[in-house]
Amino acid sequence: MPLPFILNTPVSRRHMRFKGLFGSICVLFFLLHYPPSVLSQERFIEITATKANIRSAPSTESPIVAKCLKGDIFQLASEEGEWFKIKMFSRDFRYVYKTLCRETAYIHKLTDDRTKRHAIYRALRRAERRALEEASQVFIVDIDRNIELDRLLNDRYKLEVFHSLGLQPPVYQRIIDEGTRQHWK
Repeated sequence: MPLPFILNTPVSRRHMRFKGLFGSICVLFFLLHYPPSVLSQERFIEITATKANIRSAPSTESPIVAKCLKGDIFQLASEEGEWFKIKMFSRDFRYVYKTLCRETAYIHKLTDDRTKRHAIYRALRRAERRALEEASQVFIVDIDRNIELDRLLNDRYKLEVFHSLGLQPPVYQRIIDEGTRQHWK
């Protein structure tokens, strides 16, 4: 269990008091050492079923966006009845049936190798282009439905990239942010 969680228990708060310079150093250490997800108390789910459908709405009648695999981890936005509402790559919310997963602790893990991160970024951008190209080939008069299809395919193809590279979806935004800052192509 990561140290911030241990320090945030009722017993530890009563018995541990960080004061003065020592307290400032401890706080600085935690801010620099642990990723924002640990400090912000983000919530995550882990898929426990062999396979599970990610849906566009909290209903088995809604379209399947993608298929996730056992061990996949997603950022949890909220709960809606029998469904977990998760945040996907398109920033749209998607849904996974609760009995197929469980809440879990997660710390973002990403390779230190800049070249590998750049390759991941390029693979994600290729997935974006593939989704856009396929969505634009479908002739739909309603432009909103074309955009919706693009976003759905975007989520599906990016999850395929994460599966092929053995990565977890919560690191997506860190990779995209770095690629944007570094002007990667």
